[in-house]
Amino acid sequence: MLKSKNSNKGDRQRLLEHVSLVGAQAEVVQRYGSATKEFVVAYSGKDNEINKTMKKGLKSISESIINDNNVKTCINSQAGFSAEAKTVAQENAERIIAGNRIRSTRTDDLPKCQTANGQVIGGTNDQLFDIVSIDKAGSYIEGTGRQLKYVGDNPKRCCQMLLSKKYDKYREAEASIEIPKDFYEDVQKELSSRIDKTKRQIQAAELEGKTELVQSKETALDRLEKTRSSLRKGRLSKEEAIVARLHPRISTAMDISQFSHRAGVDAAKSGAIIGGGMSFIRNAVAVIKGDEDPPEAVASMAGDTVTAAGLSYATGFIGSALKGGMQNANNNCIRVLSKTNLPGTVVTAALETGKTLMKYSSGQITGIECLSELGEKGAAMTASALGATVGQTVIPFPIIGGLVGGMFGYTLSTMYYENLLSALKEEQMAHEQRLLIEAECEEAIQSIREYRLEIELAIRNYLSDYTAVFDSAFNQIHASINTQNVNLLIDGANSITKSLGGEALFSCTDELDSLMADNKTIML
Repeated sequence: MLKSKNSNKGDRQRLLEHVSLVGAQAEVVQRYGSATKEFVVAYSGKDNEINKTMKKGLKSISESIINDNNVKTCINSQAGFSAEAKTVAQENAERIIAGNRIRSTRTDDLPKCQTANGQVIGGTNDQLFDIVSIDKAGSYIEGTGRQLKYVGDNPKRCCQMLLSKKYDKYREAEASIEIPKDFYEDVQKELSSRIDKTKRQIQAAELEGKTELVQSKETALDRLEKTRSSLRKGRLSKEEAIVARLHPRISTAMDISQFSHRAGVDAAKSGAIIGGGMSFIRNAVAVIKGDEDPPEAVASMAGDTVTAAGLSYATGFIGSALKGGMQNANNNCIRVLSKTNLPGTVVTAALETGKTLMKYSSGQITGIECLSELGEKGAAMTASALGATVGQTVIPFPIIGGLVGGMFGYTLSTMYYENLLSALKEEQMAHEQRLLIEAECEEAIQSIREYRLEIELAIRNYLSDYTAVFDSAFNQIHASINTQNVNLLIDGANSITKSLGGEALFSCTDELDSLMADNKTIML
C-alpha cells in the first residue's frame, strides 16, 4: 500500500512539530533532570558527576545495624539521618529549579572550617549543626547552620525532649532546630501554652513573695521561649523520615516522581502554547485556502493543543527522571549524553517509531515503507537530541542479516537509479549516451525490484509472526500515554524486546532507579 504525497507531507509536518516540541522542552528536562539527580545522589551516597562520596546515603543508612532489644529507638534515631539526606536533596533540587547557585550539605560532608567568630564547623558529628548552606565555591555561608531533630513519637513527646537539658547547647548557641512538619504546629501550641502558664505562675509567686520560685520559673520561661524561637518547620513529616529509613528506594522514587510531575506540568503548559500556535497557523492557512471550514479548524486546533500538551508532559516527566539517573551514572559517556536532549527525545522517539510499527502490523504500509519511516524518524529524533549525530539507535530492535543485505542493496540501487534519472533530464545529452543510460536505468530498476522482493520476503518470514505481539505492545504503549502509567509503557516495550530474543534491562520504574543507582556498568 503506497501513501499519497499529501499523506507523506502530513506525516513529515507532524514529525517536525513533535521534534520542535521536544526541543522546546530541553531546558525543562535539563533543569528538572538535574534536580532529580539530587535524589539519586541522596540514595546512593555518591555524586559521580563531581566524584564525591558522602558519609552516608539513604541506602547505607537503611543497612545500619538495629538492636533487637530496642528496635523502635534505633529506627527513630536512624530516621533522623535519613531526614538529613532527604532534606539536603529536596533543598538542592528546589534551588536548581529556581536557578539558585547556593547548595545545602550535611556537616558530615563539609570539610572542617572556621566561622567568623572562630567556631569550628563541619566534619563528622558536628556538635551543633546537621545541615549548612554553601556558596558555588563550596564555602560555608555564615548563619545557615541548623540542627534536625526528628524525635518523639508525637508532638507532645517531641516537645518534652526538646526542653530537656541535653538540648541546652543548641539554645545557648541560638541554633535553629528543624522538627517534623506534621509536629511543628502542635509543638508550637504546646510551647505557647506552657509559656502562658509559666508567666501566670511567676506573677502568682511574685505576689506571694516567693523569690526562689520566681527565679526558678523565670529560668524555665527562658528555656521555653528560646526553644520556641529556635524552631523551624522541617521539609519532611515523621512518617516520611521513617519510610526513608525503612524503604529508601520507595522514598527516592516518590521524590523523583513528584519533581518529574512538576517538570511534566511545566512542559505541558509551554507545549500547549507552542502546539496550539503551530496548529493555529496551519489551520488558518487551510481555512483561507478553502480546505477546511472554520468549525473544523477550531476542533483541529483544540485537538492539536491537547496532543501537544500531553506529549510535552510525557517528555518533561520521563525525560527529567531519565536525565537525573543518566547525570549520576558511573559511565562518563552516559553522563555526557545526559547534557544533550536525548532524555527528552526518548519519549517522542518511542511514540513515533511505535506508530510506524503499528501501521506496518495493521497492513497500512509495506515493509519498505516501514523501514523508510523508521530511518527518517530515527534521524530526525537523533538530530533533535544530539544536534549532529545521525544513526543513534533509539529503541532496541534486533537486526536480521537478510534485511540488512536487502536494505543495503536496495539503497544503493535506488541512489544509482535516481542519479541516472537526473542525468536523463539534461537537455543537451547525446543520443548514444541517452540510450546507454536508459539501458543502465532498466538494469537498476530490475535490481531495485529484486532487492524489494528480498526485503518483503525477509519481513514476511521474520516479522509476520510478531504482528500480534506488536499490536498488544503498542496498545499498551498508547494506553500508558493516556493514563500516564510509565510502568505500562516499559512493559509494552519489553514485550517486543523479549519476543525478538532480547533481554529487558528493567521491568518497572523502581528497577530503573535501582539500575541507575547501581555501580555496575550497563551493557546495551
